[in-house]
Amino acid sequence: MDKERKIIQSAIDHRLEAIEGNPFLAQRIIAAEEGEKEVKKFSVSLALVLTIMILTLSVGFALVGGGIIDTLWGGEENAPKDVVDQIVKPEETAKTDLGQVKVEEILYDGVNLHTTITVKNPTAETLLYTIDGVKLNGETVMGTNILTEGAGYGGMLLGGQVEGKAMPESYTFYNKGEYLLSYDENGQFQGYDKLPEGEMTLTVQLAVWRPINAPKLIDYKHYEGYNVTETRQVLVTDARGLCELELFRPREYYRATTGQDVPSDIYADVYKDLGWAEKIDSVTLTVPVTLSRAAVPHGNPTQMHYQMGSLTIDFTSFDFTQAGGEAHGVVSGDYNSVRNFLRRGVQLVDKATDRVFTGGLLWDGDGKDGEGVAFTLRFMPFTGDMPQSVQLVPVIEYNDAWVETSPNYDPTVTKPDNAVDCWLLDFDRAVTIDLTIN
Repeated sequence: MDKERKIIQSAIDHRLEAIEGNPFLAQRIIAAEEGEKEVKKFSVSLALVLTIMILTLSVGFALVGGGIIDTLWGGEENAPKDVVDQIVKPEETAKTDLGQVKVEEILYDGVNLHTTITVKNPTAETLLYTIDGVKLNGETVMGTNILTEGAGYGGMLLGGQVEGKAMPESYTFYNKGEYLLSYDENGQFQGYDKLPEGEMTLTVQLAVWRPINAPKLIDYKHYEGYNVTETRQVLVTDARGLCELELFRPREYYRATTGQDVPSDIYADVYKDLGWAEKIDSVTLTVPVTLSRAAVPHGNPTQMHYQMGSLTIDFTSFDFTQAGGEAHGVVSGDYNSVRNFLRRGVQLVDKATDRVFTGGLLWDGDGKDGEGVAFTLRFMPFTGDMPQSVQLVPVIEYNDAWVETSPNYDPTVTKPDNAVDCWLLDFDRAVTIDLTIN
């Protein structure tokens, strides 16, 4: 496992060098593979993790920094107007003498809640800011950003100077909320709920900390000391002010939280004991929101049952939008065929326009012979019009040698006929999914 971890870590880190993204995503995905995180719903093979990471990073899907338009579509020129028009820009700001938080943008696509949040330091001193959570009507939203999963994970070191370098006064980050975390009356984790529709209140809880010892400045892109058992006596940050608290916290200081806990309160003693920071303030922002699945166009399949060779695929839900989405289903057939389907993966594509819409295939176990296996197919944001039909195609392999924007581009390599973008696909087994746009 350690050897595989290092291989994946090295591959991902090399991809990270060329983009502005989340420098901690590799560690969090690898940790999820080892089962260290409660919030991961499905099993993912090591090979698939790497495939998903390469695909995700190759299109510049940044998890932190920038607004919704830049993050999802790479700029306004690529963004679909019907979706962009649904981005809400709230006016509310919450602030104290030590901290300020504002939700800049909100977009609900019927599956995910996209937000950008700005945290600002109004003082002249260097302070640490962590997010205790993003909530809807008091229920915690599980997001893709380390800054919005509680004070135990990551934060922002803003204001003043670190090792003679001026730190930014504010930071704006993108977050995609995917589910609500469900807890029982005792605060014990029960599972995941879909994001609800209707009028509700969005809450962002910000904690403010004062460093105890002088922070250390490093470059995460070139950091080679990945070892979560390593003790650190100071906060560590990069030039953007991003602090990966989890990366440097010794394992014996891990604290499990429940649905009733405030993460910054749980970690206050930990960070004080480590010599990192003392909690000195908190800021709570509440914003009224209305979530409606009808806000953006959806592509709905005309049928939910498909035959892919010897496999049977039955979708239970299929939410396809230009801002992303996902499909849930069950694949059944003989054990080896199901296993190959899950391990090698499938892509949802439009071959005519050379577009790939899929961002990952996740599943729960390999099943037994003749039994169905539940899976989730994640969709990525895309540019251009909604297609009238798409193809679900098994993957043969990944190869980006013919993609001009790829660092592996080779002008002597001709793109094969069975390739879409950087994927070689088995079109002999493809199924066509006709869509109704509404």
